[in-house]
Amino acid sequence: MQSTSPALALALASAVLCTTAQAAVLRVPQDFATIQQAIDTAQAGDTVSVAPGIYTGRVTFGGRDIILESTDGPATTILDGQQKRAVVVFRSKETRATILRGFTIRNGRGDTGGGVVINGASPTVTHNIIADNSACNGHGIAATSSGALITHNEFRHNVKTYCDGGIGGGAIAIIDGVDAARKKVPPYLEFSDNLLEDNENTYGGGIFINGAYKAQVLRNVIRDNHADDGGGYYAYGDTYTLVADNLLYANQATRGGGYYALAFPNNPVLTSLVNNTIADNFAVLGPEMYLEGSFGQIHMSNSILWTTHGQSVGLYCLSSDGAPPHFNTNIIATDDIFVTNGVCEQVLYRKGNSSARPGLEPDYSLAPDSPAIDAGTDALSAGQPGDLLGNPRIVDGNGDGVAHVDLGAIERPRAARPAPVVAR
Repeated sequence: MQSTSPALALALASAVLCTTAQAAVLRVPQDFATIQQAIDTAQAGDTVSVAPGIYTGRVTFGGRDIILESTDGPATTILDGQQKRAVVVFRSKETRATILRGFTIRNGRGDTGGGVVINGASPTVTHNIIADNSACNGHGIAATSSGALITHNEFRHNVKTYCDGGIGGGAIAIIDGVDAARKKVPPYLEFSDNLLEDNENTYGGGIFINGAYKAQVLRNVIRDNHADDGGGYYAYGDTYTLVADNLLYANQATRGGGYYALAFPNNPVLTSLVNNTIADNFAVLGPEMYLEGSFGQIHMSNSILWTTHGQSVGLYCLSSDGAPPHFNTNIIATDDIFVTNGVCEQVLYRKGNSSARPGLEPDYSLAPDSPAIDAGTDALSAGQPGDLLGNPRIVDGNGDGVAHVDLGAIERPRAARPAPVVAR
């Protein structure tokens, strides 16, 4: 074996020192008085570590691929905008290697994005509490032309307090615009495993989405949000979105308590809704879902729409062209006598759709005798890693020895097969 030359050994040692230097930890307030000072000093790969406290002023990443995280979590580490400006800004082509983790982000204010502004950037925003922010669009977060990963956050009480206009989004507004959306390249935006509660806007109390090419909205709990249209979720035009394994309940609106979509022939809503549970929402028209315009390119499969409290027409359809949506193997039911209206009546008893009561437990899992167990079309749920709770999809939930996907957001666990009877 040849020995290493002194020159090569020195070069290797220098490389190790450089690598180590690139992974520095910059502490706030021990090493830097403010978070922004630490960020401005940081290099790619560094971590800015923030001790508990209340920190005011805007935080801007400036295109750096760094980690900004708290040491003790969001309950004790607060970024406060003091109702003066947006709190955190990503607008310099940050990538998913830029991570914002473990803060409460509150009292932000802006035109597009009150708590967090993401514009032409694709950061990772995770394990934060985003609360009490206000904007014209996207009180909590506004993500424009973004491939961000926004996951495991809580959005609470983000409401409109000063803006009379805007397009929507209590918790989040996801916006690309048609031309920008069609030119996008990966990564595509993922909004997953978040809790949206008690948010409000004119359109989309929880989520407003427009033109988000190939975005994925996965495994979120969306509850107790409020809007004029789309209490939980509002989709407008050209979205190309996968909406899967979400639970929407107890949202309120005038139209579309749970979900609202508005589409036109030249600006369609191209959405796939798969394995969602939309139940117990409230609205004057369409408590669970309201579809308006040219919605023939909306696909819904393996899902549950369940309307209670004596409300009728849980699925309300106002078509401009007479084309029904594409619905396959869903339960669309109400405790009243009227389930749906208009062109949507054409799909109610076709392609495996049913108006049977879904048999939901109080936590929206499936009761042992639910007709939704093993009732879905497996191919339509292909590629899903798990249900709302992270449990595996496509298991034998009724114990008949054959596994099929369930309807709704929560897959019933594998049932024990009865023991064989042995003759004596």
